Amino acid sequence: MSPDHDYLYSPNVVIPALNNGLRTPYKLYYSNTIAQNRKKRKEDPVADCIELAKQRGITVVKTDKHQLNEMSGQRPHQGIILEASKLQETMVSGLGPVSVDSNDYTLITKAAGQGKEFLARVGEPPVWIALDEVVDPQNLGAILRTSLFLGVDGVVVCQKNSAPLSAVVAKASAGALEERPTYGVSSLMNFIKKSQENGWHVVGAHVTYGSKRNRPLQTWPETGVDQPTLLIMGSEGNGLRKQIMNQCDSFIQIPALTSSATGVDSLNVSVATGIILSKLMGGRFLRLPKNLKKFPHRVLQHGGSSSGEGEEEEGEGDEDDDGEDDYKEDEDEEDEEEEDEDEKKPVSAGQASKKKSTMPW
Repeated sequence: MSPDHDYLYSPNVVIPALNNGLRTPYKLYYSNTIAQNRKKRKEDPVADCIELAKQRGITVVKTDKHQLNEMSGQRPHQGIILEASKLQETMVSGLGPVSVDSNDYTLITKAAGQGKEFLARVGEPPVWIALDEVVDPQNLGAILRTSLFLGVDGVVVCQKNSAPLSAVVAKASAGALEERPTYGVSSLMNFIKKSQENGWHVVGAHVTYGSKRNRPLQTWPETGVDQPTLLIMGSEGNGLRKQIMNQCDSFIQIPALTSSATGVDSLNVSVATGIILSKLMGGRFLRLPKNLKKFPHRVLQHGGSSSGEGEEEEGEGDEDDDGEDDYKEDEDEEDEEEEDEDEKKPVSAGQASKKKSTMPW
């Protein structure tokens, strides 16, 4: 085992790492594969990893469970490990001005003074997260997972006193770390100042009783943010550093709802991030169609499932003979799609016009 390499474990991490190319893969190790049974639709994610690695020209090595345990540090690997290069952060210095018409903007990189262009959705101001010294890899991974799932446009990590982008973070993120780049900053203060100069509103997750900048969660509008927003989440023990607090434009506070005296006076940083994002992303939630069956992001991924789609398929074709169940399900799904389109058009059109009028941007 090389200390200069990461050993990514579990198919949820290995598959996006092979697909997206953020790392350089070297070897794929596995122990066993599951026997395929198309009729019962048993998935074999280990076999999927092996096939994908061979397509990429990566060496595949069969080994035993003990060796995989050593590579993963005795963590649950599900029979597959990818040896790959360590993930390198792209160093950035600020978020550029956002176009009023299209919400397009540039992420200013530190190395060449140029940037990467981001194309935002019209009517939806971009939202980024900056993490101020989050040291627990489980928390960092959970925040990356939540951010990707809830549509956050990007995540910036303070380079000093933060958890490295390791295999543990990749597993805790359920592969989100491998889906898109995570950006680093050498000075979070300078990054915030530069972004503010370019019109970004900086919101700190912190409790500051008596401050005019403090806004409890319930006072934020249902439509969420109405301008480009940078959310700052602090460390597990101390929260935001004082100098970072002083630079924030406003604060968002999650009030406790318990009525009994208790020693639990705060939330885990990853849990707090999810709650706050659900409020900041309010406008995007309002734009979702009433019938989520046709929402394009609800596609089944490796190692995951959609409860709604599973309920639709349940009971269909379980007793069909041989391969006929596949064709019958396809016909049933096509019929359901046509019915949904007919029912959806008049409803969504009315909803879209009504919701658009309530948006502040």
